[in-house]
Amino acid sequence: LHDAIRDKEMDVVSGYYDRLVQQWRLFAKLKSIDELLHERLQVEKPTSEKSASAEKRRLGISFKKGMSIRDALQFLGKAYQKLEEWDKSIEEFKKALRISQDDIYSNYFLAVSYYKTGRKEEAIREAKIVLSFLGKHFNSLLLLADIYGSSGDYKDSAMYLQRAIKIEPDNLNLRFLYADYLTLAKEYDEACAAYRHLLDKTPGNPEVYHNLGMLCYFKNDFEKAIKYFLKEIELRIDPNSYFFLGIAYGKLDKYKEAISYLEKYLDSLPLSEIEKRKKAESAILFFKSKLP
Repeated sequence: LHDAIRDKEMDVVSGYYDRLVQQWRLFAKLKSIDELLHERLQVEKPTSEKSASAEKRRLGISFKKGMSIRDALQFLGKAYQKLEEWDKSIEEFKKALRISQDDIYSNYFLAVSYYKTGRKEEAIREAKIVLSFLGKHFNSLLLLADIYGSSGDYKDSAMYLQRAIKIEPDNLNLRFLYADYLTLAKEYDEACAAYRHLLDKTPGNPEVYHNLGMLCYFKNDFEKAIKYFLKEIELRIDPNSYFFLGIAYGKLDKYKEAISYLEKYLDSLPLSEIEKRKKAESAILFFKSKLP
């Protein structure tokens, strides 16, 4: 923490914090900066802003006018986050919330630290507190989407991403992620609509054509799947799309086309890909057996 403050690597160190840093440096030879932070900013059980202000005066801390102990504790919590000392940051944000229970920004930072320590339920609780006050808090929506997505709850993740998209409708990265999570949630119709929107926004994007092809394949709509995969391979070569083209043509009893694309797929595979080669060879033999 001393090094981070000294080198000003943290964007939170500015303005009125600079004066505190100068004061703390005077004692650096005797005590480490983090010890001084705790000595000067520790508030055991504050019950209100008034008592916090009294504590501030007792400690003789010279903040900018309007600066509070709560703000200083929040600063310290964010400093610990910068250093990835998540448990310490949690303690500081909890102290800030004891001073001001409606400090929703501390709730958000606390949610982040909980998530980083693997405490997902606590992270969800804190992020939802933020949204109960600020329903359009963008970062909380993204955090919840990330938490649910990492837990395999793709439908809930997509729901929070949808809310975030309403705030930033032109954010294509969000829209791609939203479509991906809808696919993982097996909400294929909604995912198709999301990818078609992306196709309108990014015409000629081979990744969108590939994903639309996969969705149609999952839905057993093999004619549409073939259309999208063929468009993709006009824009880029993707051996995996050769495989799905082969199987899709086979499903439509177009065995010559199926064999052709499966052979292209097989030619693209290294000899070390034994299982994939066996799968392709088996499909080729099956479709050859169907030829007149």
